[in-house]
Amino acid sequence: MGYDSPLAALPSFLPCNSSFFFFFLFTSLLIISAPAYASKDSAPLCLSNQSAALLQFKQGIDLQPSRLSSWKKGTDCCRWEGVTCDKTGFATALQISNVWSGEDGSSKLDPSLFELSHLRVLDLGNNGFDGEIPKRLGELTHLTHLDLSNCYFEGAVPMEISQLSRLVYLNLSGNVHLLLENNRFTHLVSGLSSLKHLALDQVVISMSSKSVSVITSSSLPGLQTLSLENCNISGTLDESILQLLSLAYMNLNENELFYIPEFFQNFTSLRVLKLAYSSIRSFPSGILLLPNLKTLDVSNNDDLVVSLPSKAIPSSSNIQYLDLSHAELHGDLAVLSNLTKLTHLYLPNCANNGSLPFSWASDRLVEVDLSSNNLKGSIPEGFCSSSLTTLRLESNFLSGTIPSCLFNLPTLEYLHLYGNQLTEGIPPTIVNLPSLIELQLSSNRLTGSIPSSLLNLPSLDTLDLANNRFNGSLPNFFNQLPNLTFLQLENNCFSGIIPSSISTLSALMEADLSSNCFNGTVDLSPFLSLHNLELLNLSNNKGLTELEPTNSSYSFHGSVELSMLDVNLSSCNIDSFPTFLQKLGLLHILDLSNNRVRGKVPSWLWRSFSLTVLLLNHNKIDGFEAVNGSSLQDSRIAYFSALNNLIVGEIPTFICNLTMLQALVISNNDLTSTIPECLGSLGLKVLDLAENHLQGQVPPMNASVELVSLDNNLLSGKIGHRAFHNCINLRVLDLGNNQFNDSFPSWLSSFPNLKVLVLRANHLHGPITLSGSREAFSSLHILDISSNDLSGSLPQELFTSLRDMMGNESNGQWTHINTFENRYRPSALLEVPSYVNQFVSYNIDYFMVSVVQTIKRITLLIPKIRYTLFIIDLSSNMFTDRIPDEVGMLKEIILLNLSHNNLSGMIPKSLGNVQQMEALDLSCNHLSGGVPVELSNITFLAVLNLSYNDLHGSIPQGKQFSTFDESSFEGNPGLCGSQVHRSCSGGRDNDGVHQQAFVNWGGNEDPRKKWECIGALGIGFAVGLFIITLPTLLIQGFSNWYWNLIDRVAELLMQGFLYKSFKFKPSRNAR
Repeated sequence: MGYDSPLAALPSFLPCNSSFFFFFLFTSLLIISAPAYASKDSAPLCLSNQSAALLQFKQGIDLQPSRLSSWKKGTDCCRWEGVTCDKTGFATALQISNVWSGEDGSSKLDPSLFELSHLRVLDLGNNGFDGEIPKRLGELTHLTHLDLSNCYFEGAVPMEISQLSRLVYLNLSGNVHLLLENNRFTHLVSGLSSLKHLALDQVVISMSSKSVSVITSSSLPGLQTLSLENCNISGTLDESILQLLSLAYMNLNENELFYIPEFFQNFTSLRVLKLAYSSIRSFPSGILLLPNLKTLDVSNNDDLVVSLPSKAIPSSSNIQYLDLSHAELHGDLAVLSNLTKLTHLYLPNCANNGSLPFSWASDRLVEVDLSSNNLKGSIPEGFCSSSLTTLRLESNFLSGTIPSCLFNLPTLEYLHLYGNQLTEGIPPTIVNLPSLIELQLSSNRLTGSIPSSLLNLPSLDTLDLANNRFNGSLPNFFNQLPNLTFLQLENNCFSGIIPSSISTLSALMEADLSSNCFNGTVDLSPFLSLHNLELLNLSNNKGLTELEPTNSSYSFHGSVELSMLDVNLSSCNIDSFPTFLQKLGLLHILDLSNNRVRGKVPSWLWRSFSLTVLLLNHNKIDGFEAVNGSSLQDSRIAYFSALNNLIVGEIPTFICNLTMLQALVISNNDLTSTIPECLGSLGLKVLDLAENHLQGQVPPMNASVELVSLDNNLLSGKIGHRAFHNCINLRVLDLGNNQFNDSFPSWLSSFPNLKVLVLRANHLHGPITLSGSREAFSSLHILDISSNDLSGSLPQELFTSLRDMMGNESNGQWTHINTFENRYRPSALLEVPSYVNQFVSYNIDYFMVSVVQTIKRITLLIPKIRYTLFIIDLSSNMFTDRIPDEVGMLKEIILLNLSHNNLSGMIPKSLGNVQQMEALDLSCNHLSGGVPVELSNITFLAVLNLSYNDLHGSIPQGKQFSTFDESSFEGNPGLCGSQVHRSCSGGRDNDGVHQQAFVNWGGNEDPRKKWECIGALGIGFAVGLFIITLPTLLIQGFSNWYWNLIDRVAELLMQGFLYKSFKFKPSRNAR
């Protein structure tokens, strides 16, 4: 770190790696101490007892090949590797770090070591020794340097080390099972008054920071180096540590320090200060002004707030390495631009809202990371340092052009500018980047073509230009990129043909050219000659007309000739199954979705050696070729999806031979007959056969199933405990729009993980009953049993058991659920079981739904919205009695539909507690009393329908109620207020209104009012929901098949909600 004597031999700057630092420190100290030992020129002869002790010691070490090979009997031990002697032949230094083989068998610290009584330097670091540190080390009283770091010692540090009063250097770091607890630290350092360098990283000390400060400052007055990383030290440092006037290096990383006191600004001797991962919350900015400070690392303290000095740091500052990563950084970055000696600057994820300094005083910049901030403005040319190796400015709001000087830096290795708003193109000037390894410019607004000079980068490993506006054809110069591994050009406007020179990219592993404008016939021969290629994505190039290899000369070596794992050819205008796929013996994932593929699924696909994911969605496939089920016993297919095709007939039984199948999706086809019983023997987690013409009953499902969607079929009979009685992991069950004739399946209420239950539009009858458990339906998010024949009163225990709908107070486990936000990409699916588990695990917690409403013959689309849906739809049944007050406990619900029943009594005031509700429909019941003023407190309420009840009195005014018109209250002649254009003053009865006859529902209602109601309700709901959720629009979601399922569920719920009031003949008792 460039300290004064005795560290004058150290480089002026070292990175913040403790092991690296102490290696140089130890070596330097030995060089400084060299006069104390005999030189080789004096040719000391080793004493026989010294030689014998060393050879005996060697026997206990499991050595690497050729290490200590010079240690041979009969030779002078003073010339052996790692041994130094004095003039009398005694061994004075033993330095044999890192000679251990590293294999499971540990080395032994042989007692013969202690016969070397004249040792002054002992370095056994990075070797694997068993057991505790020997107490006999205290016998080596001449020791000045002791390094036992990273040796796998365990147990308590022997206090005999404190007897080594001559010790200058002590390093026990990296022995994670060593203990210095219960005042042993105090005892150890109290006898080492000569110590100048102390490193105990990862040794368990378990003391307060104050105690460490006091003990160290009082016992080690000459200390220059203190490294106590990850020692379980907690609390605030004490000011007594300032008494260590020579302390230059302090490493307290990975402790619990909480905040750094102001007195640290007076620590003028410090040259290196490392406080990373230390839970620091405050930090005095004056530390940046310490005159001798060269390295400052306070990174990864997530609660830390740092205010930069208001004035520029003087140019005389010695700071070379500055890392404030993940701190909240306030102030102008320009105050750092005067750091003339700065080489490494790390400020990522600092939430800084400023701009980049126009210039930098330092011409020594090596690595700069300002990524993931909120920086604006342009990229200055001040970053074009001739020594720069890394520049990371990604994920900001930078605009303007890329400085041309950045493409003329011979030392530059990593250039990351992705995720900004950069415009224009890559400068057409000569590119001089011979050392460049990664060029990442994706997700900007770059235009123009790719200059041919960009493809002359001999060291380039990653070229990422995705998600820009590049156009034109690709230069045919890929043969000048011999080390290219990742090529990402997706989501641009490249056109023409794909250059054949891609075949020269022998190191290429991933090629993504999707979502461009490539056209014509694509010769796949170049790709098939790349034997390291694992991912090929040509999807969404709709101008392509043929995807087959035209060159028969590409070579294969048996059935597993290529390493290609993922092939995505979706949306490529393909009309048949590409035959070259038969040659890909290691193919894991194949996506042919959204093409024009006709005919039957070929039998060879099922017999593919390693195929695990097969996606054939949105084609014109009409069936399956015959397959011998016994030939599929080794099939690894785990995920098969062919939704929205033209498949007719029965579900082929050979599917039951796919023993690893976990997800089967054949929805929206023309399947008939019954569901094969054998499907229940598979370990399916996902079964989606919705929107077909399947008949009969549901066969017994395997206990592993988590999602079952069979809606819109012709299934009948009883739902039956037999089909699902083992399915305790079930999360989604959609049996809506079938012909089931059964009572309410109360046994489902005991399923602990059930989140979505849709039984709408069947023939369910009788009352709602529960299992009797207090946890009945506790995890439910969506309950839709509308349009059935259910009757009786609404049980209050139903509402008290819906724990997830009550919000965080009742069930906090869902408040921090991770989201699976990345859209399907084949490389993410290599471990198919893990992928399917993720898919099912996250599919309920956060929804993306598309809502389509037709209002007055105009179709209104609300795009996909990321939302946690909580919905109850009990409409169009025959429920009676009152609405339980307990419904107000469901604070997270966004849609409640109880319309078209025979409910009576008053509207519960407790509904005012449901602050997240966006839609409430209680229409077409027999509710009486007034409209509770508490409903006006529901801030997000966008749709309210109380029409056709027996309500009377004044309608609440203001707040959310000012957004509702007459359609929300029609059919209640006893109501008054501005919304219904009836005054509530004068000549009224006790309720404040004249009693009037109800509107005749027998058929005299003006049909135009119905359309006005539809329009008002639909527009109110759509606009309200869109505005409320606008910030969450356009967030990527799960793979398409699942969203098709959720779209169906949510669309049915939302459309039914608005449509139901007008679907039936106008009669109070009509359903």
